Amino acid sequence: MAHEALERYIEASELSKSAILYLNGAPPVEKARTHKEREKKRHQYHENITKNANRAFHWSSWERQAFAEHMRRRGWTIKECPFETDIAITAACKCDDIVVSSDSDYLAYQSVRTIIRPFRESF
Repeated sequence: MAHEALERYIEASELSKSAILYLNGAPPVEKARTHKEREKKRHQYHENITKNANRAFHWSSWERQAFAEHMRRRGWTIKECPFETDIAITAACKCDDIVVSSDSDYLAYQSVRTIIRPFRESF
């Protein structure tokens, strides 16, 4: 069910199936503390799930893998990265490419010139 919801969201963005979807792998060691802090906050959010449902969402590695397989069966190209996707995306990015991401870290990479940032389920 979650796969279909995410697929509908992606299709609503009107991306071509020639687009490549990158999925995060494990966080790098340098960010372990940040991820640990986020996990602690997730546990706090679960105390009042109705109020904090959006912030409590966590996409596990097996859920990402299942989504990747789901989208591959539907003809999408999926890159499952060993770590965070920004390294793979910026390595593959050409000057006329566009990155769609809510992560402003891409502005630090020289190869990324255009970022489209989704805002509240739209672009």
